[in-house]
Amino acid sequence: MYPHRIQLREPWQCLPGQTMVFRRAFRWPTELMPFEELWLIVGSINVPCRVMLNQKVVASHHDAQLPCLVPITSQVQMQNILEIVCEPVAGPRAPQLNGVFLEVRRTVHLGPITGKVEWTEKKPILHLHAPLHGTSEKRLSVAVMLNDQEVHYLELSADAREMDLVTPPLEVAIWIPGQINQLHSLDVRLLDPACILDQRHYQTGFRQHETIATAETFPPQERLFESAWLEQADREGRVVEVFTSEVSLALPWLWHHPSVVRVYSSV
Repeated sequence: MYPHRIQLREPWQCLPGQTMVFRRAFRWPTELMPFEELWLIVGSINVPCRVMLNQKVVASHHDAQLPCLVPITSQVQMQNILEIVCEPVAGPRAPQLNGVFLEVRRTVHLGPITGKVEWTEKKPILHLHAPLHGTSEKRLSVAVMLNDQEVHYLELSADAREMDLVTPPLEVAIWIPGQINQLHSLDVRLLDPACILDQRHYQTGFRQHETIATAETFPPQERLFESAWLEQADREGRVVEVFTSEVSLALPWLWHHPSVVRVYSSV
Protein backbone atom coordinates (compact mmCIF):
# COMPACT_ATOMS: atom_id res chain seq x y z
CA MET A 1 0.00 0.00 0.00
CA TYR A 2 1.34 3.42 -0.93
CA PRO A 3 2.43 5.66 0.57
CA HIS A 4 4.41 3.50 3.01
CA ARG A 5 5.39 5.56 6.06
CA ILE A 6 8.32 5.07 8.44
CA GLN A 7 8.40 7.31 11.50
CA LEU A 8 11.77 8.62 12.67
CA ARG A 9 11.19 8.32 16.40
CA GLU A 10 13.37 9.18 19.37
CA PRO A 11 16.17 9.47 20.19
CA TRP A 12 16.95 12.81 18.53
CA GLN A 13 20.23 14.46 19.50
CA CYS A 14 19.54 18.02 20.63
CA LEU A 15 22.43 20.47 20.18
CA PRO A 16 21.55 23.67 22.06
CA GLY A 17 23.12 27.04 21.36
CA GLN A 18 22.24 30.27 19.61
CA THR A 19 20.88 28.02 16.85
CA MET A 20 19.36 24.77 18.14
CA VAL A 21 19.95 21.72 15.97
CA PHE A 22 17.96 18.47 16.05
CA ARG A 23 20.12 15.65 14.67
CA ARG A 24 19.37 12.02 13.96
CA ALA A 25 21.11 9.24 12.08
CA PHE A 26 19.10 6.74 10.06
CA ARG A 27 19.90 3.87 7.72
CA TRP A 28 18.33 3.27 4.32
CA PRO A 29 19.71 -0.12 3.23
CA THR A 30 16.83 -1.01 0.91
CA GLU A 31 17.15 -0.04 -2.74
CA LEU A 32 14.05 1.64 -4.10
CA MET A 33 12.19 0.02 -6.96
CA PRO A 34 12.23 1.92 -10.31
CA PHE A 35 8.62 3.01 -9.73
CA GLU A 36 9.25 4.34 -6.18
CA GLU A 37 10.37 7.65 -4.66
CA LEU A 38 11.44 8.53 -1.13
CA TRP A 39 10.08 11.64 0.59
CA LEU A 40 10.99 13.28 3.90
CA ILE A 41 8.16 14.89 5.90
CA VAL A 42 8.84 17.20 8.81
CA GLY A 43 5.36 17.22 10.24
CA SER A 44 5.58 19.78 12.99
CA ILE A 45 8.16 22.25 14.18
CA ASN A 46 7.19 25.51 15.83
CA VAL A 47 9.98 27.75 14.49
CA PRO A 48 11.45 28.45 11.03
CA CYS A 49 14.17 25.98 10.12
CA ARG A 50 16.53 24.56 7.51
CA VAL A 51 16.40 20.84 6.77
CA MET A 52 19.79 19.28 6.02
CA LEU A 53 20.50 15.75 4.81
CA ASN A 54 24.10 14.56 4.82
CA GLN A 55 25.32 18.16 5.30
CA LYS A 56 23.35 19.52 2.34
CA VAL A 57 20.33 21.83 2.66
CA VAL A 58 17.31 20.12 1.11
CA ALA A 59 14.59 22.54 2.27
CA SER A 60 13.89 25.77 4.12
CA HIS A 61 10.67 25.88 6.10
CA HIS A 62 9.06 29.07 7.41
CA ASP A 63 5.43 28.24 8.25
CA ALA A 64 5.26 26.52 11.63
CA GLN A 65 1.62 25.49 11.10
CA LEU A 66 2.28 23.42 7.98
CA PRO A 67 4.40 20.34 7.28
CA CYS A 68 7.53 20.38 5.13
CA LEU A 69 7.59 17.79 2.33
CA VAL A 70 10.87 17.08 0.51
CA PRO A 71 11.73 14.47 -2.18
CA ILE A 72 15.08 12.91 -1.20
CA THR A 73 15.40 9.94 -3.57
CA SER A 74 18.65 11.20 -5.10
CA GLN A 75 20.17 12.33 -1.77
CA VAL A 76 19.57 9.33 0.48
CA GLN A 77 22.46 6.97 1.22
CA MET A 78 22.84 3.75 3.19
CA GLN A 79 23.94 5.78 6.26
CA ASN A 80 22.41 9.24 6.68
CA ILE A 81 22.52 12.21 9.02
CA LEU A 82 19.38 14.33 9.19
CA GLU A 83 19.70 17.78 10.79
CA ILE A 84 16.94 20.30 11.43
CA VAL A 85 18.57 23.66 12.09
CA CYS A 86 16.23 26.04 13.93
CA GLU A 87 16.43 29.78 13.33
CA PRO A 88 16.73 31.97 16.46
CA VAL A 89 13.38 33.41 17.59
CA ALA A 90 12.63 36.19 20.05
CA GLY A 91 11.00 35.42 23.38
CA PRO A 92 10.87 32.31 25.53
CA ARG A 93 9.51 29.95 22.86
CA ALA A 94 11.76 26.88 22.66
CA PRO A 95 11.96 24.85 19.44
CA GLN A 96 9.79 21.72 19.55
CA LEU A 97 9.95 18.93 17.00
CA ASN A 98 7.33 16.22 16.48
CA GLY A 99 6.28 13.94 13.66
CA VAL A 100 9.20 13.32 11.27
CA PHE A 101 8.64 10.61 8.67
CA LEU A 102 10.06 8.92 5.61
CA GLU A 103 7.48 8.02 2.97
CA VAL A 104 7.94 5.62 0.07
CA ARG A 105 5.64 6.78 -2.71
CA ARG A 106 5.00 5.66 -6.25
CA THR A 107 6.56 7.89 -8.88
CA VAL A 108 2.97 8.55 -9.96
CA HIS A 109 1.08 9.95 -6.96
CA LEU A 110 -1.20 12.73 -5.79
CA GLY A 111 0.15 15.96 -4.36
CA PRO A 112 -1.49 17.61 -1.32
CA ILE A 113 -5.26 17.30 -1.51
CA THR A 114 -7.23 20.48 -0.96
CA GLY A 115 -10.95 20.45 -0.54
CA LYS A 116 -14.12 22.17 0.48
CA VAL A 117 -17.64 21.13 1.41
CA GLU A 118 -20.79 22.58 -0.12
CA TRP A 119 -24.34 21.80 0.91
CA THR A 120 -27.44 21.04 -1.11
CA GLU A 121 -30.73 20.02 0.50
CA LYS A 122 -28.88 19.43 3.79
CA LYS A 123 -26.46 16.99 2.16
CA PRO A 124 -22.70 17.63 1.80
CA ILE A 125 -20.87 17.62 -1.54
CA LEU A 126 -17.09 17.28 -1.54
CA HIS A 127 -14.92 19.29 -3.95
CA LEU A 128 -11.45 17.71 -4.06
CA HIS A 129 -8.37 18.90 -5.92
CA ALA A 130 -4.76 17.74 -6.07
CA PRO A 131 -1.84 17.97 -8.51
CA LEU A 132 -0.79 14.71 -10.12
CA HIS A 133 2.94 13.96 -9.93
CA GLY A 134 4.61 11.74 -12.52
CA THR A 135 3.36 10.23 -15.75
CA SER A 136 1.82 6.86 -16.45
CA GLU A 137 1.45 4.78 -19.59
CA LYS A 138 -1.72 3.31 -18.11
CA ARG A 139 -5.10 4.99 -17.79
CA LEU A 140 -5.57 6.38 -14.28
CA SER A 141 -8.68 6.85 -12.21
CA VAL A 142 -9.70 8.14 -8.79
CA ALA A 143 -12.10 6.49 -6.37
CA VAL A 144 -13.60 8.23 -3.32
CA MET A 145 -14.65 5.84 -0.56
CA LEU A 146 -16.86 6.80 2.38
CA ASN A 147 -17.07 4.20 5.16
CA ASP A 148 -15.64 1.61 2.73
CA GLN A 149 -18.35 2.31 0.15
CA GLU A 150 -17.47 3.89 -3.20
CA VAL A 151 -19.32 7.21 -3.54
CA HIS A 152 -17.54 8.60 -6.60
CA TYR A 153 -15.37 7.29 -9.45
CA LEU A 154 -13.54 9.46 -11.98
CA GLU A 155 -11.44 8.41 -14.97
CA LEU A 156 -8.57 10.81 -15.67
CA SER A 157 -7.59 11.84 -19.19
CA ALA A 158 -4.32 10.51 -20.58
CA ASP A 159 -2.64 13.92 -20.26
CA ALA A 160 -4.11 14.80 -16.84
CA ARG A 161 -1.83 16.78 -14.53
CA GLU A 162 -4.33 17.15 -11.71
CA MET A 163 -7.29 15.58 -9.99
CA ASP A 164 -10.38 17.77 -9.82
CA LEU A 165 -13.65 16.15 -8.80
CA VAL A 166 -17.04 16.81 -7.24
CA THR A 167 -18.88 14.03 -5.43
CA PRO A 168 -22.64 13.55 -5.52
CA PRO A 169 -24.57 14.57 -2.38
CA LEU A 170 -23.53 12.28 0.48
CA GLU A 171 -25.89 10.48 2.84
CA VAL A 172 -24.28 11.23 6.22
CA ALA A 173 -25.28 12.34 9.69
CA ILE A 174 -24.70 16.08 10.20
CA TRP A 175 -22.66 17.07 13.23
CA ILE A 176 -24.16 19.60 15.64
CA PRO A 177 -21.59 21.35 17.87
CA GLY A 178 -21.96 20.23 21.45
CA GLN A 179 -22.95 16.72 20.50
CA ILE A 180 -20.72 13.68 20.10
CA ASN A 181 -19.59 13.59 16.50
CA GLN A 182 -19.96 10.44 14.44
CA LEU A 183 -16.74 10.42 12.45
CA HIS A 184 -16.64 8.82 9.02
CA SER A 185 -13.82 7.06 7.19
CA LEU A 186 -12.90 8.88 3.97
CA ASP A 187 -10.40 7.48 1.46
CA VAL A 188 -9.17 8.99 -1.80
CA ARG A 189 -7.47 6.41 -4.03
CA LEU A 190 -5.43 6.90 -7.19
CA LEU A 191 -5.74 3.75 -9.32
CA ASP A 192 -4.33 2.20 -12.42
CA PRO A 193 -5.84 -1.03 -13.86
CA ALA A 194 -3.47 -3.16 -11.78
CA CYS A 195 -3.16 -1.57 -8.35
CA ILE A 196 -3.69 1.33 -5.95
CA LEU A 197 -0.94 3.87 -6.66
CA ASP A 198 -1.77 6.23 -3.80
CA GLN A 199 -4.28 6.25 -0.97
CA ARG A 200 -5.10 9.09 1.45
CA HIS A 201 -7.12 8.36 4.55
CA TYR A 202 -9.06 10.81 6.74
CA GLN A 203 -11.40 10.56 9.70
CA THR A 204 -14.03 13.20 9.06
CA GLY A 205 -17.41 14.56 10.03
CA PHE A 206 -19.74 17.04 8.39
CA ARG A 207 -21.40 20.17 9.74
CA GLN A 208 -23.14 23.05 8.02
CA HIS A 209 -21.61 26.49 8.46
CA GLU A 210 -23.33 28.61 11.03
CA THR A 211 -22.49 31.31 13.53
CA ILE A 212 -20.64 29.85 16.50
CA ALA A 213 -21.28 31.59 19.80
CA THR A 214 -18.42 29.96 21.70
CA ALA A 215 -15.25 28.49 20.26
CA GLU A 216 -11.90 27.49 21.68
CA THR A 217 -8.61 28.79 20.30
CA PHE A 218 -6.30 26.16 18.86
CA PRO A 219 -3.46 25.71 21.41
CA PRO A 220 -0.21 27.36 20.27
CA GLN A 221 1.83 24.35 21.34
CA GLU A 222 -0.19 22.05 19.07
CA ARG A 223 0.62 21.45 15.43
CA LEU A 224 -2.10 21.20 12.82
CA PHE A 225 -0.48 18.25 11.07
CA GLU A 226 -2.02 15.05 12.47
CA SER A 227 -3.32 16.80 15.57
CA ALA A 228 -4.81 14.32 18.03
CA TRP A 229 -6.17 17.36 19.89
CA LEU A 230 -8.33 18.30 16.88
CA GLU A 231 -9.57 14.75 16.48
CA GLN A 232 -10.61 14.73 20.15
CA ALA A 233 -12.41 18.06 19.65
CA ASP A 234 -14.29 16.50 16.73
CA ARG A 235 -15.45 13.61 18.87
CA GLU A 236 -16.50 15.74 21.82
CA GLY A 237 -18.38 18.37 19.85
CA ARG A 238 -16.01 21.23 20.74
CA VAL A 239 -15.54 24.01 18.18
CA VAL A 240 -12.02 25.30 17.52
CA GLU A 241 -10.79 28.54 15.95
CA VAL A 242 -7.58 28.20 13.93
CA PHE A 243 -5.76 31.38 12.92
CA THR A 244 -3.81 31.11 9.68
CA SER A 245 -2.38 33.61 7.23
CA GLU A 246 -2.83 31.28 4.26
CA VAL A 247 -6.01 29.27 4.49
CA SER A 248 -5.59 27.66 1.07
CA LEU A 249 -2.29 26.12 2.17
CA ALA A 250 -3.78 24.93 5.44
CA LEU A 251 -6.72 23.22 3.77
CA PRO A 252 -5.04 19.84 3.17
CA TRP A 253 -4.61 19.48 6.92
CA LEU A 254 -7.75 21.24 8.12
CA TRP A 255 -10.70 20.92 5.83
CA HIS A 256 -11.64 17.44 6.99
CA HIS A 257 -11.94 18.52 10.64
CA PRO A 258 -15.55 19.62 11.15
CA SER A 259 -14.68 21.20 14.50
CA VAL A 260 -12.45 23.83 12.88
CA VAL A 261 -13.54 27.40 12.24
CA ARG A 262 -10.90 29.04 10.04
CA VAL A 263 -9.99 32.59 10.97
CA TYR A 264 -8.01 34.79 8.58
CA SER A 265 -5.00 36.51 10.04
CA SER A 266 -2.64 39.11 8.60
CA VAL A 267 0.25 37.85 10.74
